[in-house]
Amino acid sequence: MSPYHWSFLLAVASGGACGAICRYMLGQITRSWMNNGLPIGTLLANIVGSFVMGLAFIWFTLKYPLLGHWRTFVQVGFLGALTTFSSFALESVLLWDQGNNTMALMYAIGSVISCILAVVVGIQVGKLFV
Repeated sequence: MSPYHWSFLLAVASGGACGAICRYMLGQITRSWMNNGLPIGTLLANIVGSFVMGLAFIWFTLKYPLLGHWRTFVQVGFLGALTTFSSFALESVLLWDQGNNTMALMYAIGSVISCILAVVVGIQVGKLFV
């Protein structure tokens, strides 16, 4: 593998480490705030990550298209580790299995809609600064 490829792998790995640490810390902090069973840490991570993904998409596409390593660091590494579809899916199933059917459905539907809207808002906000 050429050094060019290794540098992108390093961008993914270092961005992923930072995103994973932030995801873990967000989960710990929100657990101390909320004790109602709703996995708010995952919800916040996914909504904020989706918003930042929209911003980053515009930023790296229109304003700084030559910053490929930074784009990889942010979008693939950091946001890939911060946002977590597998945790969202598991938490939805666990809520359902615990008999919290309404909360499980609201969480699942609300998460998907919120994250899509967050990307749209992120793109629109990003366009304001380009």
